[in-house]
Parts: sequence; C-alpha cells; structure tokens
Amino acid sequence: MHTTHKRFRAALLCGLALGLLAGPATASGGTPFNFTILHTSYVDGRVEPNADGGGGFARFKTLFDQVRSQNSVNATLVINPYNFLGTETFFQVFRATSKLTNYTNEVGFDFLGMGAGELFYGPDTLNNFLTNCTATMVATNIDVKASHALASRIKSSVTKSVFIGGVERKIGIVGRAEESICSRATCGLVVVTKEAIGAISSAVASLRASGVDLVIMHSSAGISADTTLAAAVNGIDVIISNDMSMSNTIAGAAGPYPRTVLSPSGKPVIIVSTFETTSYIGQLRIQVNPSTGTVTFLEGDSRFLAPCANDAAPTSNCTAQNTAIAASIAADSLTIASQLDIVIGWNTNTLPGDTHMMCRDGECALGNLVADAMRWQMNGACDIAFVNGGSIRAPLQAGNVTQRLINQVIPFANTISTFILQGSVLLDTFQYSTALIGRNPAPSGTGRFFQVSGMKSIINTANPDGAKLVRLQVQNRFKQFEDVNPNQLYYCCTNDFERRGGDGYTMLLNKAAQVDDNGPPLVSAIQAYIMQYTPVAFALEGRISIVNQTNTPPVVGTTCQYAQTLSAESGSFVDFCSFSNATRTATSVTLTLALPSTKRSFKLNLSGITLSGADLLTVRAANASTPLQYFVDGEYQPASFTAVSGLPSFDLTFISNSAQIQFVSSSAISDAHGLAMNYVSSPFCPAGFVLGSGSQCSPCGLGTYSIAGDTDCTACLPGYISTTLGSKNCTVCPNGFYQPESAQSRCLEATGGRVTPSPTRAVCLDGYLFNIDNGLCVPEQERNVGVTAVFVAFTAVFVIMIGLFAFSLYRHSNLKVFKGASPIFLNLILVGTLIALGSCFATFSEVTEASCAVRQWFFHLGFALAFGSLYLKVQRISIIVNIKSSRILNLKDTQLLYKLGLMMLLMSIYLIIWTAVNAPVPEVFFNSDEYYYVCSDSWWSHALLIVELLLMLTGVYLAYRVRNAPAGFNEAKLVGFSVYNWLTLAVVLNIVRLTTTPTLDAKSALEALNVFLTSFVMVCVLFIPKIYMVVTGRGNEIQWSSNTVVPGPSNVVMHKSALAPTGTTTPESPRSFKMTGAQATSQATYVDATTVAGTAMGDELDDDDSSDKSSDRSSNRSSASTVTQLRAELEQLKAENQALRTRIQELDGGRAIQVCVQGSEVAATSTTDEGATRV
Repeated sequence: MHTTHKRFRAALLCGLALGLLAGPATASGGTPFNFTILHTSYVDGRVEPNADGGGGFARFKTLFDQVRSQNSVNATLVINPYNFLGTETFFQVFRATSKLTNYTNEVGFDFLGMGAGELFYGPDTLNNFLTNCTATMVATNIDVKASHALASRIKSSVTKSVFIGGVERKIGIVGRAEESICSRATCGLVVVTKEAIGAISSAVASLRASGVDLVIMHSSAGISADTTLAAAVNGIDVIISNDMSMSNTIAGAAGPYPRTVLSPSGKPVIIVSTFETTSYIGQLRIQVNPSTGTVTFLEGDSRFLAPCANDAAPTSNCTAQNTAIAASIAADSLTIASQLDIVIGWNTNTLPGDTHMMCRDGECALGNLVADAMRWQMNGACDIAFVNGGSIRAPLQAGNVTQRLINQVIPFANTISTFILQGSVLLDTFQYSTALIGRNPAPSGTGRFFQVSGMKSIINTANPDGAKLVRLQVQNRFKQFEDVNPNQLYYCCTNDFERRGGDGYTMLLNKAAQVDDNGPPLVSAIQAYIMQYTPVAFALEGRISIVNQTNTPPVVGTTCQYAQTLSAESGSFVDFCSFSNATRTATSVTLTLALPSTKRSFKLNLSGITLSGADLLTVRAANASTPLQYFVDGEYQPASFTAVSGLPSFDLTFISNSAQIQFVSSSAISDAHGLAMNYVSSPFCPAGFVLGSGSQCSPCGLGTYSIAGDTDCTACLPGYISTTLGSKNCTVCPNGFYQPESAQSRCLEATGGRVTPSPTRAVCLDGYLFNIDNGLCVPEQERNVGVTAVFVAFTAVFVIMIGLFAFSLYRHSNLKVFKGASPIFLNLILVGTLIALGSCFATFSEVTEASCAVRQWFFHLGFALAFGSLYLKVQRISIIVNIKSSRILNLKDTQLLYKLGLMMLLMSIYLIIWTAVNAPVPEVFFNSDEYYYVCSDSWWSHALLIVELLLMLTGVYLAYRVRNAPAGFNEAKLVGFSVYNWLTLAVVLNIVRLTTTPTLDAKSALEALNVFLTSFVMVCVLFIPKIYMVVTGRGNEIQWSSNTVVPGPSNVVMHKSALAPTGTTTPESPRSFKMTGAQATSQATYVDATTVAGTAMGDELDDDDSSDKSSDRSSNRSSASTVTQLRAELEQLKAENQALRTRIQELDGGRAIQVCVQGSEVAATSTTDEGATRV
C-alpha cells in the first residue's frame, strides 16, 4: 500500500512538472479577458489620404501600432469587412503589381472580407493581390473551389490563437460576403455564392465545438442583413458590418455605436460599422468571459483620423503619418501623376455623376456623354447604346479634362460589347432596368439603370416594380423615334460587364446574338470622344421621361416581371401586363400585402388565369421562402398552386396581416389576360377561429364553431356536429343519424332497426330495446307460462308442506322426538322458511320496484329467521359439548331467542336503510337477441351476501365440532347436514347465477332453487325423520348414536336428588334410577338428560306434571350448594372410572347406560324447563 501511494505522488509531481514545462494553458473557461478590434470599411484600393486630408495607410500604421502597444500585440485584431480593393486611381494604376499587397502587410491588417470591389477586375486580379499577403481573406459563404489558387488563399473560417496574460485564447473568424456580389462584379465561373445563414451557422457551430473563446464575423452584406443573421444564428459574439456610419460623437452618423441584437439563445451580439472612407476607423473594446460565454461592450466609437498639419506639438485629436510609408506613397503618387494628369480636352458644364445618384434614377448628362461615346466609337456597329448608371462613379467637373478624371468617372476596366437583340428582349431588358426607379429611399441595385443613346423611354413610377416602362422608342435611320417592335432585331452596344449578365441582366447573357465582348476599352472611347469633340457641352435632352400616372399599362416583351405593394385594408388588382398588346411567354408577378397592424386576417380570391405547364402561384409570408398556410376543410394547406391543383375557386383565408403573392409562369399569356385578385382584411379572427395565447388566431376544435369576432368557440348543440377544426357552423345530423351529446364531431348511425324521431336520439320500435353488444333492437323475452306454473306450484306445495310440518309439531309437541329438538326453534325455522318461500312468488312476478324490494326483504328476513334459528341450535350444542369446567352454565331458550331477535333487528335495519338509500330497481338485461328486466345488484346486496356467507361458514365450523356428540334421535347429525347443505347449495347456486347469462326463466328458476334447496330442504331434513318416528310409534323412544358408550360407577345414582343438599329428599320420578350391577340396563327406562344433544338444545323432556316441574326447579336452585360435595365425589369417581367401564360393557352383551364422561370427569346433566345446567 505504501509503495502504491509513493508511485501516485511521483506521477502527480511528474504531471505538474510537465504542465509547467509545456507553457501557457489553453482556455476552456477561465477568467475574463479584454480584447480590441480595429475596423475600417471601403478602402477601395486607396492608400493615400483623402481629399479632407485625413486617413490613409500612413496614419493607419501609426494608429495600429499605438493600439497594439497599449493592449499588447496579441490583444488586437484589424479587420476590413468590405471592398478593400476597388476603383481608386492607385489600384487602377498598380493593380497588376504587388504594391497594395506590400502596404497591407506593412500596415498590419489581419483579416479582410470579400465585397464586389474585390472582383471588379476579376478573379485573377484578386488572386494577384492575395499572393504573399499576410492578411487572411475569410468568405464563409463563397465557393472558389474552381480556382486552386484562390481556394488556397480564401478561407471559410479561421481559428487564431493569441496569448493574453500568458494564457492562450482562441479567436474564431467567419466572413460573410454579400449574396449579390456576382451581379455587381466579375465572378466568371470561379466564384459561386452560397446561402449565408446556413453556411455561417455551420461554420460557427464547428468553431464552438473546437473550443474557441470568441467568434467574430465580418460582413459585406450590410447592417440590415447582418442584424437578421445575428437574430437567427447562435454562437456569434461580434459582427463587423458595413454600409452604416455608426458613431456616438461624429455629426451626421446614421446610428449609435454599437448596436446589440439578441441571438436565438438570448445572448447579446455586438454589431459595429464605421464610415465608408479611409478617413475613419472604428475602435471596439470588449470583455470576454469564457466561463459564461458572454461578451460585454466596454468602450468604442468611430474615429476620424485627422491630419496634424505639420504641427510641432500635435494634439491628441490628430493622427500623425508614419514617415516611411508616407514617403513611399508620395513617390507612387508622382508616378501616377506623370501618367494621368495630362489634359485631353475641355468640359463646358459640370456633369454630376455618382456622388448625387443622378445617373441611377433618371437621365444624367454625364450618362448621355458616355453612351454617345460608346455608339460613336463603334462607328455604326450599333444603332443604340446603353450603359448602367452604376458604372459612372464620379462627376466630371467643368474645365480641363484629364485622363485621371476620366478614370475616376469610369474606374472599371470594361470593354464595349456589341450584339443583336430581338425587340421583345429589348423591352424586357429596359423593363428590368427601370424596375427600381422612384423608390424612396433608393434600394440596393439601382446601379443597373441604363443611360441611353439613340433611344427614348417613358417611365411611370406609379406602376409597380417591373412594370414601370410604359414606352420605349429607338431612332431609325431617318433620325426619327419609333416604338420598339417586339419582332424586329436591334444592334446594340453596352459594356462587357452588363452583357455578361452583370447587375442581373440575364437576358443579355442568354438571349443576345452575334456577341462581341472584345471591343475597345470604354475609358479609351470616352477619351477619344472628348478629344474629338472638345469642348464638350452635354446637358439633359429628354431621352428619359419620368411620370407618375395611374392606369398606364407597361410595354411588355417576352417577359412581364414586376412587383407591387398593396397597403389598403381591401382592394383589387389586375395584372398590368394584361393591358399590353404583346404576347408574353414568361411572367413573374410579386404582390406584397402590407396591411395595417390592427388587422388579424384577410381573405383572398384569385382568378383571371389558368395555370399550365410549370406555372406556380404561391402565397408566402413576407420575406419567407415557405408558403403561408390557409385553412380549408379543417386542415392547414400550403398556399402553393400548380397546373395540377389549379387556382382555388373559393376564398382563401389567412391568419396574417401581410403576405407576398407571387405568380411565375413560363407559358404564353395572350392579350387581355392576366392575374386578377380581390382581397379584404379584418381586425378579427375569421369565422372558425378565436383569439388564443400570444394574440394569435387559433382554430376552434372539433365539435365547436365560431363566427367572425367571437372571443370563444361555441359547442355544437345535441343533434349537431362540426367535423373539422375551424368550423364556421355546426351541421345537423341527417335522417338515420343522431347525436345525444353536445360538442361532438360525428353523428351516430341509428343501426339495428332503430329510427331517429329527432337528431338527438335513436329509438327502437315499441316493445324493442337496443342491445349495444350486437347493435340490434331486440324484443322483450316472455316468460314460459309452463315453467312459471311449475315453480309456483312447487312453491305452493312447499307452503302446504310447511303447514303440515307445523301441524305435526303442534299435534305431537308432547313427544320426546319434538321436545328434545327445541319446539320453539323448530317453529321459528318453519316461519323463516315460509317467509323465504314468499320471495319465490316475487321472483316469478313482473319485475317492478315493489317486487324487487319484496323479494329482497322476504329472502333475507327468511334467511335470518330460519338459518339464524338453526345456527343458534348448533351454537348451543357446541358450547355444552365443549365446556370442560365444572362451573354451572345456563343456556336458556330465552337467551337464544334474544340473540335471534337481535339478528332480525339488525337485518331489518339494514334492509330499511338499503331500501331508502339504494333500493334495487328493475334494470334491463340483454340475453343474446332478447332482453328482460332483472332487479339491480349493488354493493348493498353484495355486502349482505358476504355477511350471510360468513354466518354459514361459522355454522359449518360449529357443526363440524359437534359431529360426534352424543345425540338422541340423531338430532346433531340432522342439524349438521342442514348447515352443510345450506352453505354448499347457496354458494354453488349464487356462483352460477352471477357468472352466467341465463334466460329469464332460468334466472328465476335459479333464484327459486336457491330457496328450495336451502331453507326448504333444511325443514325437510329436520322434520321428516321426526314425523317418521311419530308415525312408527317411536316418538318417545330415544335413539342413541351407535358409537356412544359412556361408562360410570356402579353405585352412582343419576337423579335430581343427587344434586340436592344432604338431608333433603326429592319425589321419585320416572327419570331417576339407580345403577346397581345388572339392574342398570333393565331399569334404565329413561335418564334425565340422557342425550347430550337433547340437553344442549334445551330438550323439553319433562312430563306435564306441574309438581314434577316444580320439584325440578327446586332441585336446580339447590344445586349450587352441593358443588363442594360433588367435587369430592368426582375425585372418587375418577378412581373408579376404569373399573366401571369394564363392568358396564360386560352387562347385557355390551349395552351401555348413557352417562356423560369427558376425560376423567363424570358429569351429570339435569334439564329443566329453564334450560340446561351442567355440573
């Protein structure tokens, strides 16, 4: 044991030593730590300071170094989430070199996000920048596997380990790229976007599983999209976003710094963004608690990197430039100036550009210049030209025009593309171009709007998005404008970015013919045009007219694609494209219902079109991908309709106050046909619904209904049902069906011959009742008259026999065969049996409440009187036979009668209470295909049967104990047999009655037999042997049991005088004799109390002589005084017991004189009219 402890301590010390040598511990919990994030936005490839003198990479270097030195190098990360590359002049000139890469490394950026600017010049330029770049670009929802080079340089997530205070902390980084990046940049086949929320959620879950302490996401999708993501994804702590100027101190900021959003798990997510210029930088300081997984904002804000203006003592509000980087940037600027600051022409008017959004929501003079320059440069290769307003990035100031200015106006390396479009496709192209015009505020995507040359258009902003172009004209060879002919071909030119599908122009990518994307650079065309026509003086010419008019149908080519918002409480809509004169082959209509917040539901009716082919009409929740559910036939169904299902012909009810109805069709829809819709909203839940928890409308359950505006569901009345959830009303059960209860969902069929006089009940015809077991109306079972007559006759016969027994008892009551059996109890047994037989008449009569009560009363009272008397006789025998003491015991008939009376009283009280509380009543009993009435059973009857059973069991037990007792006339055996018979037959017959389903006659017969074979059989057993003895003339002769031999001493005188005190005399009577040798037998005419059974049962063996009875009573009264003398005599008798036994057996061949001998005691028993006294 000691060796084991030593080894354990050694191993423990070894482990501690190795842990110390291994270095800092990794964190999987632990104490909180502070962390700083510096973030920029929209560098756009600019390294030099801005026009306001602030910012620039030289100041970045100074600030980054200062913060890192204050927080320790590893407690700070520098992140740019959006457009690190872009269109600034520096990057235009040096994009083919590694200059920007070198500056990025020297300044110390850690992570970069992917925006459209990263791909303005294509994937190759991005790959060139990332080569040897120390900053890591993270784009979780971007797939670049098609490019091995980019795939090795762009990561989906990163885990960065830093040591803070000697403890390793793991920082997880994910990056979100805007999903529309490829519509605004040149992705080619290399870059593919993925759904952001799913990709980010999966990556964050993996990082959390790896044990990171902090998860940071940078994003180029914008603050709105990032707020939505933060509320949908667990595990993100901080989001570095873009497109919102956050600050708590800078004037003109769009919002406070930071914004906090709760994740689905309830943890706060910190979102920050700074100004989109290199003059500003955001600085965020947080505290991370690894134990709780929470991040707390400590301090932070956006900061202007102000110049120090060569002040010898700069204030803390300015940021000095790093001298080495500033010098290098200055040298590069000289190179740029030598190439670009050459005057090529003169501009008479200042032409607004991107700064004022003039070229994205209407005609702009600078757009006219660029479009005209394209058409002029191609020298007749195109009849019309159009260029997206988003490609014009800066105004052109009045005065000298240099190459630098032209590069700022068009900073992209686009070429001019030429191609042919059919007129219908040209209409689709410009309908898409104008879709977002007139929206305020202007949404993302307005840069697709075309500036034109050789064309005119009219745009109606009152029309929905996608249907705003109401007229489009082109200039013919006669310089006249004519409407576009959908079937004519047009020669067009635009920049190669748009022709390749940029900004969502899929029709230019897929439907253009004779395409040539390798025209001259657009910048060169503008330069040549200005040099050719200098001075240039462009102005607005009415090429694009914008109106706001109602009922102006759009022009439609092959496609009708638009969106419209409806906010009125109710209204109608007719497809705008149905008014056009063209036949469309593709349709995409999106209608947004934005109802007041007070509305809870709306009804929608759709018509006007027939769905065919792959047509699809869907009603969705706003900004959701899954269909809304409408309620029909008690079920929620998705509101998605195809050519198979067709449009519903009924009103659709939706529990919502907003929806998007989208109809997409690739089938031809002819003139004057289009989607039509009517809708009406309500502040109430619709019919069939009520307001539930959470202020949501919930459908009424089965068996209930509601009307519009109800606050609670109402139960359907009996006879009415509602079979579906959300029922508006209840329907009545049809003929042949019924429902007796309320709030039910189905009617019950009236089967088995039943009829329905009302919808609430089904009944059988008169004389029939419905049997649930077999589902049939069955007739009442009639009694068999013959069976009834037989049993009634038997009952009558038994009553007569009881009368004969009573008469015989009365006539011969002086005979010993009756007197020795307690005549009073024999009479009571007869009365009890007669009462019990009375229940048989009730059994075979009509079942009514009265007959049920009479049957129970007669049967149980008869049992109590008859069996109670029998039980008391057995009890008295048992007591007399089994008492071995020499004390005097009196068991008079009056005592037994008192007990019997008590039993009858208790039984009567029980029956009275039973009748008052739960009297048996007639109830229907079905037997196969018939029914009859029986008296109901209850625990009252069961309890009484149990008590009676216990009484019978006790009687059996007592009878068994006295089975061998000396008995004159075999009375003990007859009583015992009666008790056994009663118990056995009562149990068997009741089991049969309760466990079988007999017919009415059989059931009545069983109940009658229960009386016949118990009480009446008992009477027969007790009386018939006695009557037989009387008839044969032996009514006064005692019949001893053959096994009874009780010896006694030869000189014992068994006479009442033996119990009298010394010196007294008692008159002789025939009951006394002296046992003297051989005379014992011959003189034994009768011995008083010679039958133990007769004694125990109070046998009345005395003559009617009154003086004799008086003498007996006198003798009993004096018996107590002789107890002491008798005890002495008994001792002497014990000694002579054996000799006496032998002598008596020798006399008369073994005939015995009946003397009760128990053990070593010899007992004499005297019977008087008062009862039995045993000494």
